[in-house]
Amino acid sequence: MKDKSLIYLGLLLSFFWFADTFTKIFIYHQPLRTLWFSSAGLGITIIALFTRSSFLITSMISALSAIEGVWIVGFLSKLLFNKALPGVAEYAFRKGYPGWEFVITLYHLFLIPILLFAVFKIKKVHKLGWLGATVFTTIVAFATYFLADNKENINCIYKLDYCQSFLKPLYQLDNPERIFIGILFLTLILFMPINWLILKITNHFARGGGRTLSKAEWTG
Repeated sequence: MKDKSLIYLGLLLSFFWFADTFTKIFIYHQPLRTLWFSSAGLGITIIALFTRSSFLITSMISALSAIEGVWIVGFLSKLLFNKALPGVAEYAFRKGYPGWEFVITLYHLFLIPILLFAVFKIKKVHKLGWLGATVFTTIVAFATYFLADNKENINCIYKLDYCQSFLKPLYQLDNPERIFIGILFLTLILFMPINWLILKITNHFARGGGRTLSKAEWTG
């Protein structure tokens, strides 16, 4: 019988995606909040798991690892030590934050572990995952820039004053072309290195398993 673990994980994440989307659209009446990078990445991850696409899986690992890693560190530091480093997950612990929203936001904890598990299940890492991450980021960034209300602070793209202080030099240009600069920067320092690292790690584990898998087996 074909392993259905990725289907089950896709269904699990689908619960979070539907709950997250329903909350944003029908409770807060802010449908454009679905453009948040992690929310959009959650949706693409579900498609990647259902289709077992090495390209989409690798793309999402490349795109989401850094931001989700920061969120996990922030969440666990607040949970264990009552100090949200670097602060991105602190909202989940604020007084009055609904318990059901707390449960929904836990998908941040699962995304990267599930994607890494998917890599070892399908035994493929696509060498152009960084390109998929770049295209995904470009679409989300421009959709945010042109569609989102500047009061929403979605992805810190539309309104300069809301962006993190360490990113302000990037956002001091007065035209959308700055987005290309930011995405090029992300591609060079995050997406390509993460894609390369996952390739190296998977090949290392393949060799340690008793035989060296061919390049065609581990790369798309």
